[in-house]
Amino acid sequence: MESNNSKSWSLEDLVSSIENALKDNKDIDEVRLVEGRAQYVVLSPGRGASEHIVMGLASLPKNFSTPEHKHFSEEIAVCVNGSGQVDIEGDIHIMKKDSIVFVPSDLNHVTTSGEDGLTVLWFYAPTGSESKWLTED
Repeated sequence: MESNNSKSWSLEDLVSSIENALKDNKDIDEVRLVEGRAQYVVLSPGRGASEHIVMGLASLPKNFSTPEHKHFSEEIAVCVNGSGQVDIEGDIHIMKKDSIVFVPSDLNHVTTSGEDGLTVLWFYAPTGSESKWLTED
């Protein structure tokens, strides 16, 4: 039978992979350490697995802030472990397990983890903003 390119994952396995890479402070398979945090692009056109959406995870160590940044893709972030906040141009959104935050296109934002770190499952559309994590530095 021909594959229709559908896929499935275990969220527990994905979270374990990215949090282990962060704990061990090293790239593991497709999980990369980027600017002090771990990034894992799971599904994207760059991986030959989707056309119009990107899915990945980010894991931040405790009390860590990402650099302020923006991207043309809209983003949905789902907190799967830990806690923290997302500051979107002064609007503060608290993140705790099962929280969902929407980041509109082209708005500056900073994600900060709490005492227990922060791991999020994220989705981008349209694609393209994730390409920086698919290439070697």
